[in-house]
Amino acid sequence: MKSPLPDTVEFKDAIPLVTVCPELEALRVANNNPDIVITVILPSQLLPLHSYRIVETVISYLYTGQIVITVANVKQVYALAKCLRLDRLEEWCQGFIIDRLHISNIADIWCLASATNAQIFKVPCMDLIKLHFEEFVNLPVFAQMDYDTLLVLIESDDLCVSNEEKVVDAITKWIEAGKCSEGQANERASRLIDFMAKIRWGYTSKEFRLAAMSNHQLISSSVQCLQKLGQIEHWLTRIQFGDSSNCPFNQNPRIYLEMDFLVFGKGRYNAMDEGIVEAYCLQNQESLAVGQILKRKACAVVGMLCAIGGKVRGEVTSSVEIFDPKTRRNWPITEMQTARYGHGAVAIGGDIIVCGGKTGDRWLNTCEAFSQTAKSWISLPNFVDERSGLGVTSLSGRRVFVIGGRNGEKRFSSVEYCQLPDQLAGDITDEKFWSAAAPMSHARSGHGVTVFRGQIIVAGGYLEENAATSTVEIFSPPSADSPAGQWTFLIPMSRPLVYFSLLASGDSIYTFGVQPKSHLSAYRQKT
Repeated sequence: MKSPLPDTVEFKDAIPLVTVCPELEALRVANNNPDIVITVILPSQLLPLHSYRIVETVISYLYTGQIVITVANVKQVYALAKCLRLDRLEEWCQGFIIDRLHISNIADIWCLASATNAQIFKVPCMDLIKLHFEEFVNLPVFAQMDYDTLLVLIESDDLCVSNEEKVVDAITKWIEAGKCSEGQANERASRLIDFMAKIRWGYTSKEFRLAAMSNHQLISSSVQCLQKLGQIEHWLTRIQFGDSSNCPFNQNPRIYLEMDFLVFGKGRYNAMDEGIVEAYCLQNQESLAVGQILKRKACAVVGMLCAIGGKVRGEVTSSVEIFDPKTRRNWPITEMQTARYGHGAVAIGGDIIVCGGKTGDRWLNTCEAFSQTAKSWISLPNFVDERSGLGVTSLSGRRVFVIGGRNGEKRFSSVEYCQLPDQLAGDITDEKFWSAAAPMSHARSGHGVTVFRGQIIVAGGYLEENAATSTVEIFSPPSADSPAGQWTFLIPMSRPLVYFSLLASGDSIYTFGVQPKSHLSAYRQKT
């Protein structure tokens, strides 16, 4: 895939040398430098790192302050700039390369990063490798990767793979690439035991693990690896009976590609209180039912789904349960302090924040949070207006935003936000906990809310007099230049939508679960 950025860019110094010393430029153009003699000593040791044309280009830049950097010359220009300590030119080349980094050129850039020991390239390369890991494994450069770097990748929670078995296959491929001539030991094989503790074995099938013990050439031939996999299998058996202590592997879920979104809600043929959980794949535009859970408000928590409150058999409940899409198991956690429905919820790390809603006929402005540290619900200060049908989301810095909603008297355009402490250890009673942000252009309830590139998108919902809307607004959060933040209208949706989910992925925004029937649509932001 070709980068949308141009292949050629001209860079200019603010004050080029030619404007300061025009006489030097005249000598350069005339190629007349009679007092300068360069003598090459030991020419056999002169490395042919830079072509004459590249050297000429860089020397021309030193005088004119202008240089044209292209996809074809950028690596050589960068290497020469680094040798000559031309910091400004080096920075230009770095930005040019990073902006055009893609899986199609990752091998060249990774080799450049390794050769120059440039961390500024390694970090974005690692991020891209994690995102396209399965493609990267098939490139020759993968086999050349060093042990420490591969271990960092295998340890990463944000490594994108279609399933955990692909991770085992990648490790196997890397080890086999280290085979030497016949009769010599493969040093990489001794690293397998280190990798085994980093593999998420709980997300592999039992059949795969048993096959690895009997048929996997590397595992089955190592007593140490067989013992390790035996410990893992024993632990996975014990956890079914509630014993989860001393796990011999990393339990954290990864970003598994076959599940772009978890879609949750009342199924078409489900009873009143039954909800269905589906894994939705954007590439195939297909969904797969992965479990059932009581129908209520939900939010994502560290790769899992948390269903909170709502109505069960007509009664408002405070119960909460967690659903793991990989193991397809769900279990209850501590109940909320207040039974509620029509509320908003968001997760920040392992902490869950619940705001507003109704209990019976009473609208709420109360907030509470499940503390991952305390393993219990704590009280947060009330926000100003009691409301349900509100939007709740979060931005960086553990900021929580409460947006719109309604009560028996009116709909709201108001926005309030707070900043949570790093750890929720106990009840918070600060009277200045909530701050007012700029209100939306429209008062609305039942709208969709999502975060897109550090900004908040609000779409659809009901306006006054129960009129459904297709309008979309984007919120730039409070900053030093704009203390209250700012709302701006975007292109409206193709039709009015209410009580639906708004989700962002890549450069697109998706709507799910639109009333009056199931529906998926997408808006793509041009870049």
